[in-house]
Parts: sequence; structure tokens; C-alpha cells
Amino acid sequence: MEWVRAWAPHAKQELVEIAKIMRRFPWMVEVVRQRPVSNPHPYLVEA
Repeated sequence: MEWVRAWAPHAKQELVEIAKIMRRFPWMVEVVRQRPVSNPHPYLVEA
């Protein structure tokens, strides 16, 4: 979990933006969840 602590400060603003979008567009959460595992979220790849 060390990488989370190192990465979190940089990601905080991004996560705030993502949270705003998710609140505004709840259907997007379902779309992202249904994506294939072979195509992970870009932020997960960078981390």
C-alpha cells in the first residue's frame, strides 16, 4: 500500500473530479464497471 500513499496527493484533485462526474452521471459508473478487465482504468495502469 506504499504506492497509494505516494500517489494519493497527486491523485486527490483527479479523484475529486471523478467523484463530481460520478455524482452527476451515475450511469457512467455502471458503464465503467461493465468494461472488460483487460481494459483497466488508465489511472490504475499509471499507478
